[in-house]
Amino acid sequence: MDANVCGSNGWYAVNGGRLFYPAAQDFVYQEHSAIGDSVYRDRGNGSRTDSMDITLVNSLQLKLYDANGAQQVDGKYNHVALYAPDRADIPGPLPGLSNRDVLLGVWRIGHFDSAGDAGFASAANDVPFGKAWLRFRIDSNAIPSDTDWSVRRVRLFRWSGSAWQVVGRTEASEMPYVETRHAQPAYTETDADGRVWNVGWYAAALVRDSGFTIFVR
Repeated sequence: MDANVCGSNGWYAVNGGRLFYPAAQDFVYQEHSAIGDSVYRDRGNGSRTDSMDITLVNSLQLKLYDANGAQQVDGKYNHVALYAPDRADIPGPLPGLSNRDVLLGVWRIGHFDSAGDAGFASAANDVPFGKAWLRFRIDSNAIPSDTDWSVRRVRLFRWSGSAWQVVGRTEASEMPYVETRHAQPAYTETDADGRVWNVGWYAAALVRDSGFTIFVR
């Protein structure tokens, strides 16, 4: 990986693998809590005030809010795991696996009281928050060049505990980013490993942009 380089540089999980990002402590930069990348350019003199966008593929931004709607900056730790789409422990069925659809990424995210390690500390406990806003840098090179954007969109999905639900979408002009349109409440289901990853499961996929039909009688 080359930091802050566009293109295909970034984070990937393949062949049934799972990649743990370095834990991101939730207080360093209140305005932009980035995971897998930095949103501040180091000037070389210790200053990090030059802001920029996340550019590494599959990096993301995360902001947590408390019950009153204020941004929550508590010094705890944001953990993210990137999953290869063929792993059996992803809840499903996953979006983006139908004909000409493209699954772009699957993430599991939580806010915990421990920094953990590559295998994630077994003693970590989830830390409460009100809602979460997320923004993902997706791999636009994985999208076919002949995609008909009049009928397709990149949609952001969140696992509800029983189904994948759309929580955001992006058009060609907004590539290569997709974000939640509204802050999402904490996820409360206990996963198979016995831990509550309370930000939840997210997936990005290029899918057909189905419309709605309204019948008036």
